[in-house]
Amino acid sequence: MTETSSASATRELSGDLNQHQRLSGILELLAEKGRISVHDAVNAFNVSGATIRRDLDHLASRQLLHRTRGGAVALLAYDIPLGYRGDGTTESRQRIGVAAASKVNIGDVVGITGGTIGLELARALAARPDLVNVPEAITVVTNAVNVAYELSARSSIRLLLTGGVVRQRTFAMGGDIAKETVHRFSFDHSFIEGDGLTEEGLSIDDEFSAEVQRAFVARSTRTTALVDSAHIGRRAFVNTCALRDIDCVTTDTDSPFVAIPGLAIDAV
Repeated sequence: MTETSSASATRELSGDLNQHQRLSGILELLAEKGRISVHDAVNAFNVSGATIRRDLDHLASRQLLHRTRGGAVALLAYDIPLGYRGDGTTESRQRIGVAAASKVNIGDVVGITGGTIGLELARALAARPDLVNVPEAITVVTNAVNVAYELSARSSIRLLLTGGVVRQRTFAMGGDIAKETVHRFSFDHSFIEGDGLTEEGLSIDDEFSAEVQRAFVARSTRTTALVDSAHIGRRAFVNTCALRDIDCVTTDTDSPFVAIPGLAIDAV
């Protein structure tokens, strides 16, 4: 390989490793300026023109922009979907996701509920090198449309989606269909995202998803709660499960929190 082609390959690899951030950045630039050229995007994200064109085609296929000759323009009534928005805590959630993914064993049946940390867990599972070349190495059942989208093209993951009514703000499915589907399965490990964690248990702000989360917990041999460190000590709107139902909490170290007696907390 020549020096030029080696540098090009390194550049492409760097872009692939940061694809989600790059897609978010493209959408944010579109929201600000209304249009973007391939040339400007190449300079902004330090990747090749071919990579940017693929990014724009991907976003266009999801109806998030309109492709033009040499670039793209924003759609009318433009809004960046939740899954692409940068909120300043992406890196900490990625750490939680990677730590949670390391708890999954080959052969496991895994439950993942909706939420931003659950999405990062899905991405971390998809990127685990020991799973890549093993067909259907694990089975994932989820009630989250965005989690399913992340895993849908991965041959290493057998994927099942619960069905149900979609909550547009969170991409989570709820209702009787989702709950009854979860009750049909037995899980080795379920990962439940919470908006609050106190001595009373795990809680969330969305009552729509609470029954589905309880179903995952009831059907799981092991349950890990995924909680932002800023939410430990906070009580959210509706309780999901008691502390006795949680085997471990995976969180980040970005905000100080008081440990809860008797509860194992894995802070990363």
